[in-house]
Amino acid sequence: DVYIESVYSYNSYGDNVQISGTSGAIGDNITIDRLRCRKAGRKCLVFESANNIKIGNARLDNREGGSATWSGSNCLDIEPFSTADPCRYDIDYLETWGGNDFTAGTTRENGVNFSLNVGHYVQHGGELLSYSMSVNIGRAVFYDADISLMYAPYVSIGYASFVGMTKQSLKASNSANGYPYVSISTMEIIGANVEDPIDAAALYLSSGILNIGILSVTNYYGPIASTRSVGSFPAELSIREAMIKDSGSKHGDEYNALFLNSIYGSSAVGSVRIGSLSYWETREAAKTPVKIFQSSDEKLVRNSSIGKVTISGGTITSVVRSRYGNFTPTFGGGQTSVRPELPYIGQQYFDTKLKKPVWYNGSKWIDAAGNDADAVTA
Repeated sequence: DVYIESVYSYNSYGDNVQISGTSGAIGDNITIDRLRCRKAGRKCLVFESANNIKIGNARLDNREGGSATWSGSNCLDIEPFSTADPCRYDIDYLETWGGNDFTAGTTRENGVNFSLNVGHYVQHGGELLSYSMSVNIGRAVFYDADISLMYAPYVSIGYASFVGMTKQSLKASNSANGYPYVSISTMEIIGANVEDPIDAAALYLSSGILNIGILSVTNYYGPIASTRSVGSFPAELSIREAMIKDSGSKHGDEYNALFLNSIYGSSAVGSVRIGSLSYWETREAAKTPVKIFQSSDEKLVRNSSIGKVTISGGTITSVVRSRYGNFTPTFGGGQTSVRPELPYIGQQYFDTKLKKPVWYNGSKWIDAAGNDADAVTA
């Protein structure tokens, strides 16, 4: 039981501040109201074997830090490796200049037992790297900083804004028999507004679950999302509402799509489900038509869906496309009200309201008998 009103640490050989214990006696009930750390040979702030750590306001700046003696000169480091006991860390306000390592463990059990809860999170540059732990953030702002997730973390963010992005915003990958679970209520990605294409998709999911309520992307000159199901782990991406402006890849036909999806030696198919998509294009240089959804596997397409599509400016050549041209792409289906707004001739759609498949003939949707599907049910 420790209470400290204020801590300031500058120019430390190793860590500025370390809070820890042992496997037999972990640190417990430690509160710091205000914490300022700047320039550390290793990390600004380290949590090891400790529980019920509460910090009011923490500002960690390690832009001047880093030593040849130590590796990984980041800001906040969470590594309770020496205990299997639950460890909880609460920070009301956290702002860092540099990356952060939440490498708490590698198992699903670690992801449940170790938790970080932050009210307001701001990161300037670097990477937020998390292994198996629960990370809960109310509101987050990343200034040209990205999130990288491995093993089996649980990540929940109320509002996440990525500003001035010149690289990927979020990368989640399966490893060691685990995969990430990510939920973001509202996500905003603002590119750096440079003309040079970005090879990496803003969102990359290599097996795992990513649920986004509202996604807004502006001035990101690369694919919006790329999913890849690997091994026995599916990649499942769900976006309730996507709003995309002046974004998307503009170089080369193979990757010229907003959403790229594939299966790599996987027994799990995965899915991409988008409730509604709004696409605005105002760039004069944007002459290349864009595909919305591109997949390497027919099973993945049939397991995916895109509802209402609205377009303003620009050209969309197709809603769904086979990457290699080896199958006729057809989404699984849904209600009559969310049929594709840009269907291609011959596109099939299973209408769950009509309880039967319908096909687009170039002017209207027809059933298997060639009748106007909508007229039949009028």
